[in-house]
Amino acid sequence: MRVVPALGVGLLVGAVLSAGCGPSWPSGTLNAKAPRPDHAIATVDILPLDLEMWTEGGFAANPEQLRGQAEASITNAALDQLVKHQYAPSAMIDWNGSFGEGQQALDKQALLSTIGALAHYGVAAPVQPGAQLPTPWLPARLGEKTGADATLYIGGWSYVAAPRESTGSTVATDILFGLFVVVTVAVALVAIAAITGDKHSSSHHSGPARGGAGNASPDSATHLPSGVAVTRWHGHGESGAHAFARVSSNIAADIAINSLDAWGRIATDEEMHPEYADDPQLPHGGEDSKLYLQMTLVDNHTGLALWHAHQTFPASGASQDDVTRAARQLLESLPPS
Repeated sequence: MRVVPALGVGLLVGAVLSAGCGPSWPSGTLNAKAPRPDHAIATVDILPLDLEMWTEGGFAANPEQLRGQAEASITNAALDQLVKHQYAPSAMIDWNGSFGEGQQALDKQALLSTIGALAHYGVAAPVQPGAQLPTPWLPARLGEKTGADATLYIGGWSYVAAPRESTGSTVATDILFGLFVVVTVAVALVAIAAITGDKHSSSHHSGPARGGAGNASPDSATHLPSGVAVTRWHGHGESGAHAFARVSSNIAADIAINSLDAWGRIATDEEMHPEYADDPQLPHGGEDSKLYLQMTLVDNHTGLALWHAHQTFPASGASQDDVTRAARQLLESLPPS
């Protein structure tokens, strides 16, 4: 009688075990630094955090509250890492362009235009360390009212999946069930081989197709699954069961093609703040939580980028530990003052 090789069973066991593990956390970030400037970069303004968040249909928590908590965690991580890299945090600019005791760093229209432009910077920025950073399009000169040497932009998106049954303590149950199936299949193969003399080789055996329940792709058209709740604040906020619909807004993030910025530079494309939740290529249902962060440090003296980093993490915006870890990982590549 022919015995199923132990190696084959071992491979099947390994596949079951690996299936119980989630996506791995990236070991680094995609980042690039400009050559060190010949003037001091000691103080840094921080623009209002530009995080868009949406939740999978059926997720009970309020995404606006989750976004506020996530932004607070990112801000704390940014302040901590700036100090560790020998920078002095200067003005914390709000969505009205104000800081401190009612002082105005930028008027609101200039602020929203600046954030709209920098939100696109991650697409253009190189992913190779040491590569030359592209010149950002800046509709306003930064730091004139605050006196800071640089300005930090932080933005991105967070998709928060509904809780899954196959997480935490149930992973062990899934693995045990998988091992039971593996052993059962192995015994069955041995029995079949004994009866038929193994006339039909395993190379001609095709197993049953696995069901795709829970893995269906979201509608790739222009609408999102029912029940999705979105919160974003770049000049406007929205939330609710069908908040993915684009709302009209007087956000001044639209920049005309070939218009000059505050430094006399020409924009090569129309710069409009991306609406991440409307992008059908990003997750909306049946997938694990994901978090994308991008950060750009701009030299207020020259209007050039000093540093940029971005990365997508297998993280939930509802987890303050995940959010803090992701923010710190990006900021670790920040050049020292």
